[in-house]
Amino acid sequence: MKRRLSEGPNLLSGGYVSLPLPSSSSNIVGNPLNEALTEIEKTLPGLRLEPDSKEAKDQLREPIIIGQFPFFIGRELSDNEKKPSLRVQLKIRDSKPFQISRVHLVVQRCQDDQFLVRDLDSKLGTIVAGKAIGRNFSDDFFRVPEQGATITLGGVSSPYNFRLTPI
Repeated sequence: MKRRLSEGPNLLSGGYVSLPLPSSSSNIVGNPLNEALTEIEKTLPGLRLEPDSKEAKDQLREPIIIGQFPFFIGRELSDNEKKPSLRVQLKIRDSKPFQISRVHLVVQRCQDDQFLVRDLDSKLGTIVAGKAIGRNFSDDFFRVPEQGATITLGGVSSPYNFRLTPI
């Protein structure tokens, strides 16, 4: 039987940070540990994340480079919502009824320097390169191909579309 991430939260490493490029986008959470990157980490493969819809461009005005993994993407908290236990590096503004979960997905770099997008048990799932992943689908992850992939957070009707490209 397949082991889903939601059944084993300790599959995620505890010491995660992210490395977005400096950006004017206020919804990217900085991390002081970025200063401590080693020369080796700077040479490892990364991903370019760019908006691929009007709604995504309204929030992420310029592409970011993801250089450290895991990299969590989720929704900005609304009033009186409990802060999630995982730190979200990219927070997307969404309104009710929410399309995006507080901690919606994680992007991970594998040992073979390929990348996985993993839905973190979000209510509506994630669509990567046209394939639905999440708790209501047969898989909760998708391996990003060399040419990249589109990502839709929150199901087919969601306006939050991004492009993820290995660099």
